[in-house]
Amino acid sequence: GTGLSSVTGVVTTSAASAIAYTGVTFNGSVTVVGTCPASTEKGFVYGTATNTYGAPIAVGSSVATGTYSYDLSSLSSATTYYYKAYMKDANGNYVYGAEQSFSTSTPAAQIAFVNVPSNGIANSNLASFTIEARTASNVVDTGYSGTVTVTKASGSGAMSGSTTNVSFTNGIATFSDVKFDTADTYTLSA
Repeated sequence: GTGLSSVTGVVTTSAASAIAYTGVTFNGSVTVVGTCPASTEKGFVYGTATNTYGAPIAVGSSVATGTYSYDLSSLSSATTYYYKAYMKDANGNYVYGAEQSFSTSTPAAQIAFVNVPSNGIANSNLASFTIEARTASNVVDTGYSGTVTVTKASGSGAMSGSTTNVSFTNGIATFSDVKFDTADTYTLSA
């Protein structure tokens, strides 16, 4: 505008949050709104290589000081992404915050039985055991929230207890009331 001094906008890129297999929340903040020309848009840019981004994602319809965020889905799992917060002025000039990076989670690729008892008493609950959802690198996938069913693969007796569609919590399903009606050697599968 006429008679006003030019002020360049200042935007900050904050750490990403809610990082999942295929989604994330970008976070940024406007600390100074530009004038002459006025700041007209804020948002984020991102990509899979440093300083190489796709089209800008505008957030909101106005620019004011304060924090802003954007929930993004449809990302690839087990991938590193780079992003920056931005602000654009009325002349189409962009200012950016510092680049941040994050990696989407790696989903479970296998399950593992943990602490399965080696003996028990017929018609009595076995000691509690768990099944863990693990990534290819054998780390518990704490974001996994599916279900698992345990079945008897071998052994002469009948199995009972809560064995069907047991939910994972933080990547771990717990079995605490499994029992067999006949003494024998059993193999379990899931």
